This record gives sequence, C-alpha cells and structure tokens, in this order.
Amino acid sequence: MKRKLLMIEDDDQVRHVVNQFLKRKDWEFHSAPTGTEGVEKASSVRPDVVLLDVQLPDMEGWDVCRQLKADAALRAIPVVMVSGNRFGAADRVRGLEAGADDFLVKPFDLTEMLLRIENILKARGA
Repeated sequence: MKRKLLMIEDDDQVRHVVNQFLKRKDWEFHSAPTGTEGVEKASSVRPDVVLLDVQLPDMEGWDVCRQLKADAALRAIPVVMVSGNRFGAADRVRGLEAGADDFLVKPFDLTEMLLRIENILKARGA
C-alpha cells in the first residue's frame, strides 16, 4: 500500500516539485494551500505524514499543528514543519510545543526530506 503525504503549503511550485518527487518514489501526494483546507484534508485523507509550512495565508503553521494534535483521530500523524526562514531555537521550541516531529528549512533537499519522514515512520513502527 502506498504511503500518503499531505503537504500544507501555499506555494504552488513547492507543492509541484514535492509531488513530482514523491510520485517517483511511489507515494500518494495530497496538498492544501491553506491551514483550514489542510486540517479538513487531513481528516478525509488520513495521511501517514503531514509536511506543514509555517507561514500560510490564513494562519500560522504552529496553529495548524496544534489543531491536528488536538484531534484524537489525527494526533498520531507525524508533522514535519517547513520554513523559508532559518529555524532558531525559539522556533524549534514553539514547533515542539505545538507537536511537531521534525523541521526542514527551505530550500530543502528532497532526498533528505524523504529520509527524515521515513525515519520518523520507522521509529513509530509504521
């Protein structure tokens, strides 16, 4: 069975590049351009992992992460936060407090992204 990734990201180009990469790796790709749509899609798709941008047009990624982790049906889904800015210690703490499992800084290497995700899933026995 294919693994499913939900990318909550407002940049069409970033979503497209990740989608094309994951297709070649036999992953099922889903996306949403806003936090609100992302939470809704997470409920319907039940992805194996969420790749979540920090800066979204309707809310911050930290708030989206909190919403996902507050939902009993979604809280076990790993969340990898993504930012175009460097993650400082305060940002990492904020992300961990929100429930994030890992962090990536744009532009990120696609192979590294996939390895981080696979390591998280492996550590969880998924």
